[in-house]
Amino acid sequence: MVLGLFTILQCVSNAGDFTIEGHVSRQLPAYGNRQKAVYERHDFSMTVIGCRWLIWTTQHGGPFDWSAAGTDGTNVYFLVSIGREVTRLEREGKRKGKNVAVANVFPGTVPQEIDETVIPLLWFTYGSACYLRSAATNRIPQLYPTGAKNPYSFRATTEAAWELHRKPPFLPNVAVAWSDGTVDWWENPASGPWVKPPIPGKLPPPYDEGYTNFVFHRIASTNVEGMELPQTSRFVRYAPVLGSKTRETLRVQSVATIELEKVNVAVASDSTLPGVPGETACADYRFALDEGTVLGYVNYAFSDRWLNNAEVKALPDFQKHLESRNRGIKAAAKGTLQTHQAAASVRYVVRACLAVSALMICWVVFRAYRHRTEKGNT
Repeated sequence: MVLGLFTILQCVSNAGDFTIEGHVSRQLPAYGNRQKAVYERHDFSMTVIGCRWLIWTTQHGGPFDWSAAGTDGTNVYFLVSIGREVTRLEREGKRKGKNVAVANVFPGTVPQEIDETVIPLLWFTYGSACYLRSAATNRIPQLYPTGAKNPYSFRATTEAAWELHRKPPFLPNVAVAWSDGTVDWWENPASGPWVKPPIPGKLPPPYDEGYTNFVFHRIASTNVEGMELPQTSRFVRYAPVLGSKTRETLRVQSVATIELEKVNVAVASDSTLPGVPGETACADYRFALDEGTVLGYVNYAFSDRWLNNAEVKALPDFQKHLESRNRGIKAAAKGTLQTHQAAASVRYVVRACLAVSALMICWVVFRAYRHRTEKGNT
């Protein structure tokens, strides 16, 4: 079933390449308005070829058919098949549009800010060896999406410490990531990150000094033809507790346990891009980190295969669409700045008026007091 995602070609295999299947059990403990714990099960398959990877997932009882993400070594391609939702909308006479899938393209090779909860965790568990072995600093990508898609979130990292297994494919045994207690924000979150740096902020004490963000632990391993792969792994994500006196006081935000079920060292296909089920609506961010004036995303549709960089730039409406979006983002950011400048001017005028009013009141009181004093002395 899972391997049906891949087109079966001749088996090709390099040292360290593999295809795996398994499932992820995810738990969200009861907290706040969530009176009961939420339990999810996601089945997955994953192919790793060198530093490239492809991950396919489906959630039991989830709203969509399946999700998949992969990289060609330059961009990350993410697709969600919505056939089941399309069928429901057609049955209710509410369908608009032709697409049976939605997609994003992001710059880089790490699945950051994709709208799926377990794919980044699977990448870290089975596909992060190239990244971690070549890391020049003690920082790793943000594995939990913020929902914001902009140049800052695409490059967001967090301080961490990790240990890699000493045998190929050199995947992590343990990792601990920390939040440094800072918060970046913009006056206009939608357009601001594209045109200006963030305004630095701090979390309320005691978490302004930082706290443990998540812990990863390889619980058990399996050896397949000399490769030590995680058999069972677990991510525990933490969050601050409102009103706490110490930063060590945290609540469990989520627990994700990954179980490996099948391993195959014979990779069925050399492709690491998600399959395209039909008409797909795409919001493409692949140029977001370019040095040119590429702001926001580019909208287009495709139906049989992913477009490469040159093909996207050659789209008939690419330049027109790009210029329109650039103008919109710049205008929104400028409008926000002008609004804040106007608000600041109003505040200044109000303060000045209050100051002048206070002086006038003082002058009136002084004149009345002086008049009464002079009258009393006559």
